[in-house]
Amino acid sequence: MNTRTNATLVAVLAIALAGCASRPDTFRANTTIDPARYAVTCAGEYEAPPRLASGKAPVYPVGMLNPALIEDRKVRHLPMRWPVNATFTVDAGGHTTDIESTPTTPAAFGQHMTLAVRSWRFTPAQAGDEAVPARCTAGFTFVLG
Repeated sequence: MNTRTNATLVAVLAIALAGCASRPDTFRANTTIDPARYAVTCAGEYEAPPRLASGKAPVYPVGMLNPALIEDRKVRHLPMRWPVNATFTVDAGGHTTDIESTPTTPAAFGQHMTLAVRSWRFTPAQAGDEAVPARCTAGFTFVLG
C-alpha cells in the first residue's frame, strides 16, 4: 500500500472509532447495551413493565464515515449528532414488533435504529400471572467526532 492509502485507512479508522455516543449515560454504536443503564419507557395495561434483557446499540451508518462528508459538515457547521427514537411493541414473548423510528436525514440513522430494536429481547410485561404486550419508546443519539 502507498502512503496515501495508509493515511486514508488511518483516517477512516479514527473516524469510525469516534463515530459513536461518548457520554457515560449513552452507549457506543454496535456494543451490547447494559439493560440496567438503558432507559426504555413503556405504557400499557400491566402491573410489571417489560424489562430489556439483551440487545445492542445501533450500528453507525458506514456511509456517514466518509472523510469528505465529515469535513463538509464541519465547514458548514452542520450538526454532528443525530438523535433517533424508536416506538415499538414488546409482545407477550418478549420480542419487538411494529417498530417505527423517527424520520432522520439521512434516513440511514432511523433505519439502523429500527434494525437494532428488531433484535432486542425483553422480559415481557406482566398483568397478574399473564405476559401482556406493551408499547415502548427508546432513544439513541449517534455522535460523530
